[in-house]
Amino acid sequence: MHVGWLGYGRFYKTGTLSFSTEAEQTDMLLRLKALNPEPWGIANGLEFAKKAGLTERVISFNYGRIEGEPSLPMSNFGGNTAYEGGAQPGPCGVMGNAQTHCIQLPNTFAFARGAAGMPVADADYVAFAEDLIPGLGETIVRAWKALAGSEPAAMRACASELARFPVRRLKPGPLKGLLFGSPRRFVNDLAMMLRVRAAFESLRAAVESRASATEPLGEFVAAASAWQRQHGYENTWWWPNLDEVLRKLNAPEINAVLETRFDPFALPKLLPAETPFHYVARKLAEEESNTPRLLKGLEAAWKRMARGVDR
Repeated sequence: MHVGWLGYGRFYKTGTLSFSTEAEQTDMLLRLKALNPEPWGIANGLEFAKKAGLTERVISFNYGRIEGEPSLPMSNFGGNTAYEGGAQPGPCGVMGNAQTHCIQLPNTFAFARGAAGMPVADADYVAFAEDLIPGLGETIVRAWKALAGSEPAAMRACASELARFPVRRLKPGPLKGLLFGSPRRFVNDLAMMLRVRAAFESLRAAVESRASATEPLGEFVAAASAWQRQHGYENTWWWPNLDEVLRKLNAPEINAVLETRFDPFALPKLLPAETPFHYVARKLAEEESNTPRLLKGLEAAWKRMARGVDR
C-alpha cells in the first residue's frame, strides 16, 4: 500500500500523480476483507490495516532501501539506509526490493543483517564477499567503497586490480548462488561500474573547474556506453549531480534530452488536443527510452566538441 489503486487511477485521468486518501485506502482494505481472496497479505499500510482489523497480515515493504527504481544499474554501498530498512519489520516481517539483484549484493546483505538484528561492519562485508569469491573479499569491499566515493584515481585503481585478477582463480564460494552462476561476470561488472563512476567524477571536476570537458566527456561516453551494452537498461538515468553537471556543458544535444524529464507530481504540459491519459503514456514512453537517448546526446555533443565546433 503506497500510492494506492485510486491514486493511480487519478494519475491517468488527470496527468498528475497523487496518493489515495486515508478514506480510500481504508475502504479498499475493508472491501478486500469482505472478499477474502486467500491467500493474501498487505505490504505496508499498517495504520489502515489496524482500522480494518487486519494487522496480522501486514509485512513492512521498505521500498527503495536497497535500490531505487527505476535507476541506472550501479552497486550501492555504505550508509544506514539499507540496514535500517531491514531493521523495521511489520507483524509479518520485512521485505525489500531491487531491480538488479546481482549487483546489489552489499545493500542486500546490509538489509538482511538489519532484518536479522545483526551488526554490519567492514569485517562483516569482507566475510560476506569472501563467501562470494574466496580470496577476493577485501578486494571486492575496497572496490565497493571506491564506487561509493568520489575519487576517480581510487576507482580506476580498483578497476585495474579486478581486471588483473586471473580468471582461473575466480572460483565461487558458499554463496555462489548470489553470483547468478558467474564470478567472472560479477568481477567484470564491478570493474565496468568503477570506470563509469571514475569518468563521471572526472567530468564533474572539469566542469566545476571550468577546464576543457572534451576528454573527460569522451571517457564518460565510452565507459557509460560499454556498461549500458552490458546490462541493457533503458529507463530513467537519475544520479546525484548528473543533470547539474550535464546542464553546465550547455550542449543542445544533451539539453534536448534533459528537457524531457518527467515529474509525475507536477501539472501536466499537454500538447494540443492531447488528453491527460495520452500525456502520461507519452511521458512514460520517453522515460522508458531515457538512457539510450541520453547516451546518444552525450556522444553527439562530444563528437562536436572534439571537432572544435561550438554549436
